[in-house]
Amino acid sequence: MNRAKSYRILIILLFFAFVSLLSRSLVYLVISITIAVLIVVLLSRDVKDRERRNDEKSLENRAGKGKGSYEKKDSGSPFSYVFPILFLASGALMASYGFTGYFEIEGIFHKLGWISREPFVQIVFFLVGIFLGLYGLTALLKKWLS
Repeated sequence: MNRAKSYRILIILLFFAFVSLLSRSLVYLVISITIAVLIVVLLSRDVKDRERRNDEKSLENRAGKGKGSYEKKDSGSPFSYVFPILFLASGALMASYGFTGYFEIEGIFHKLGWISREPFVQIVFFLVGIFLGLYGLTALLKKWLS
């Protein structure tokens, strides 16, 4: 994964969410805070991974361990599944918001009065929700199968 490119994309998304926040919508506020937390977590995880790799390389060099040795791959912690599940859940929520709003299906968003009357907003929410859900699903499957 090209982390520098993904961080640039996340920063651009955060910028758009911040600009959208000017419209004073709670949905955009939640999205921008989620993206900001995601950036911070990914940056801290990347720094920890670099430090761990540098420590492993220095230990390998001291022990004289060659490249031909085999190490068992760590399966990872259960917390590595948190972000794909969050992406999948937020994608499903956004897609259902857009779908029920565009096709005027009576749902929880109508009852709470959160639905927007703009068709463009509903279509954008539906499409972004579909893409977020697909990304979360593929990331979840990738973590599960690796």
